[in-house]
Amino acid sequence: MSFSRLLFASLIAFCLATFASGATRLPDDEVEALRDMAKTIGKTNWNFSADPCGGQWGWTDPNPVKGSENAVSCDCSFSNGTICHVISIVLKTQNLGGSLPPDLGRFPYLKEIDFSRNYLNGTIPAEWGAMPLVNISIIGNRLTGPIPKEIGNISTLAILDLSFNKLIGEIPSSFSGLRKADSIYLTGNQLNGTVPDWIFKDGESVDLSYNNFRNESSCLQRNVNLFGSASMGNVSGSTVPCLRSFQCPKQFYSLHINCGGKEATIEGNIYEDDTDPAGSSRFFQSRTNWGVSTTGHFMDDDRSSDSFTWTNATKLSANTSALYMDARLSPISLTYYGFCMGSGSYTVTLHFAEIMFTDDKTYSSLGRRFFDIYIQGKLVQKDFSIQEEAGGVGKAIIKNFTAIVTGNALEIRFYWAGKGTTGLPVRGVYGPLISAISVTPDFVPPSENSSSNGISAGTVVGIVAAVVVVIFLILGILWWKGCLGQKISMRHDESMSTDEKKIEQMRRHFQVIDEQEISETRTLSMEGPWTAASTSAGDLYPVSLDSDFLKGRE
Repeated sequence: MSFSRLLFASLIAFCLATFASGATRLPDDEVEALRDMAKTIGKTNWNFSADPCGGQWGWTDPNPVKGSENAVSCDCSFSNGTICHVISIVLKTQNLGGSLPPDLGRFPYLKEIDFSRNYLNGTIPAEWGAMPLVNISIIGNRLTGPIPKEIGNISTLAILDLSFNKLIGEIPSSFSGLRKADSIYLTGNQLNGTVPDWIFKDGESVDLSYNNFRNESSCLQRNVNLFGSASMGNVSGSTVPCLRSFQCPKQFYSLHINCGGKEATIEGNIYEDDTDPAGSSRFFQSRTNWGVSTTGHFMDDDRSSDSFTWTNATKLSANTSALYMDARLSPISLTYYGFCMGSGSYTVTLHFAEIMFTDDKTYSSLGRRFFDIYIQGKLVQKDFSIQEEAGGVGKAIIKNFTAIVTGNALEIRFYWAGKGTTGLPVRGVYGPLISAISVTPDFVPPSENSSSNGISAGTVVGIVAAVVVVIFLILGILWWKGCLGQKISMRHDESMSTDEKKIEQMRRHFQVIDEQEISETRTLSMEGPWTAASTSAGDLYPVSLDSDFLKGRE
């Protein structure tokens, strides 16, 4: 009897489960659309034996990791809760190697499509422009071709992120219909042409950095980040166009920044403050020779507002410098850029300390952060983890790299590739984090008194001295040849009056006579008589014995 009751109860439970599963069903045409999409994008682990809207395995991850979500979300409020429709498809970091599905119109209620950080190829389908989408995010794929003008027709669009692909061409004129969008990210493509005026006037948060646009007059205009937007070349070769109008006061051979913190003096070096609040598409230029660019928006952030700086939330280990009390962070890309740098080899010292997680047995200790480090456009460390390298949170770790500067510019870039946790200790804690930056030369730089073109003060003094010597030498040769004396004599004669000229002529006449007499007396025998000492000038000369002068005196 008890067995019969148990069997009956089991049948009732099975029927209830069957009814419940059949109560909220996705229409067959949307199921088929998902099958076709799976083939197009290369998705192989969707479980079509289960209801895509039932929250079962294959359609959603029970323990999602931010940045690697695998979820199809539905709205099951239709027809008194008996019909579901797909409203969101989020497939991040799933190693999808296909192409973008063109027929999203088969999902009439779809609001969000997010294929971030996969290996999707091909172009962006123009058919997407007919959908009432709110969020399009296909950051970090291998998409090519121009941006379809139809995308500009999506008036409901709030977030458009096409960053870090290989898109070409100009921004479509139809994009003026997106002026009310919250964020537009076109970072890291190969877009060219002229940036439309409406973006500067009405764009809320637009990031155009790292493209090939023409009108990059400044690095930041209103809420538009233009840093590097006119050049995708190696920044070590030249200064980015938006800074070329900046007149360098001198050549710099070092760089010290207290990232996210106030000015600090450490071991005799002054680390400049870096307290700008930044933003999702922001470039800040310091008072000296560096700037910082931040890109990205902290999605699903539990904090009241996005914060791009952070103050220590954990206990730092003993003897930890004040440099590690604060840090600069960014959700996607964080770039520090040094300009007016002298050419040569430098040591780039990066200071890190994980200050957003805790080192205890609480929920806050479970967070993990990974990001990539680029210097002068070259990847120098992939999947860098501060706490793993330092051996825990709240501990300092210093990384040294060599950078070659040949065109007055140095770029240090940190990039989040979608790995690690994003909801610990709260949602929105992820992305690159840096405490301080120090750049020092591997050579002896010129003295502070060096001229701007690199010629030292000693060299300048030597050149001036050589010029003076040459001038005196030329004057000496001219004087020796009598050129200067003759001119002086002529000028002297011209300035004399008539009486003065006569007196001067008489003086010269008697001078000639005296010189003749002196010449004659030098031929006399030294045994002849001499006149006695006298105050008369004539008595100072020897007199000939046959002279008529003596005969007259007898």
